[in-house]
Amino acid sequence: MAIMGDVTGDRIRLSALDPERLSPEYALWMKDPDVLQFLAEPAGDYSPGALREYVRRMNASPADHFSGIFLNATGEHIGNIKIGSVHPYHRRADIGLLVGAKKMWGQGFGTEALFLATRYALAELGLNKLYAGILVTNTASRRAFSKVGYREVGIYERHWRLGDEYVDAVLVECCAPFRAELSKRPKETGGRP
Repeated sequence: MAIMGDVTGDRIRLSALDPERLSPEYALWMKDPDVLQFLAEPAGDYSPGALREYVRRMNASPADHFSGIFLNATGEHIGNIKIGSVHPYHRRADIGLLVGAKKMWGQGFGTEALFLATRYALAELGLNKLYAGILVTNTASRRAFSKVGYREVGIYERHWRLGDEYVDAVLVECCAPFRAELSKRPKETGGRP
């Protein structure tokens, strides 16, 4: 079982989710087309029961570190982050992020969550590399990954289906030599991390 311990930042904390105590908002996000559009499986089963089972599976997985993103000030659950498919020999993993609470979009919470999870993965787990695929149209995610120190290294052409079209995905990565960069906060933009 690979559960990320609590990781606390200035405005948020990453904490394990209890499948029996999921916030009602979580199920509501997973019905919102604006939230789902950038997920790898936008048409999946996101019923409360399916979400509980997904969280149970992630919590039991030795290869995945899955956490909720919670506001420090209120404890509100605003999203999730996953360091997944950890390869123990090559010491690499993928990373995925969802800020489901739309009222929190554009405020730097995704960037802070990526910063905390990346620092945890490279420093605490001793991983060599994290990588992600991002829809080319998801400019907010591309910007967040870039602020944390990820670099774009390639394009997967026609990689994801978005409605009736296929769109490219940008491949980003952050390697362990960037560990020194992770001791700093993300680059400031408009006063927000």
